[in-house]
Amino acid sequence: MKILIYVWNAYNYKDVENTFRAMGIKTQSFSYHLWNYDKNDDFKEELDRRLNAEPFDFVFTINYFPIVAEVCHARKLPYVSWTCDSPLISMHHESVFYPENFIFDFDLSSCRLFEAMGVEHIWHLPLAADAKRIDRLLHV
Repeated sequence: MKILIYVWNAYNYKDVENTFRAMGIKTQSFSYHLWNYDKNDDFKEELDRRLNAEPFDFVFTINYFPIVAEVCHARKLPYVSWTCDSPLISMHHESVFYPENFIFDFDLSSCRLFEAMGVEHIWHLPLAADAKRIDRLLHV
């Protein structure tokens, strides 16, 4: 299994990536300054370029990005996001209903709201941390 991870300025990417790798999952990360979460042709081209370069099982992000959902939807490629901000304005976009999305939301009330709106692939997942990293910090 191989995951493409879009990395922006979120505090918990390294913990998530380290956990994927500890599970034996290959990851490839990329950063890109995204000015607009809904529409950005340069970002779409970069994401498409990376997805064309090699096969991935899905794309992963911390928080939900409609533009990533759009690219994945066009390719019928799963998009997995783990939302750690609330409220997350970018989730109030028609793309949340795409069947390729697998959205995990740390905020139970937000999760229930989107379920009530008819979003089928959304689940509650509390925040987490890499326990091994924390142990190393505490035992220095």
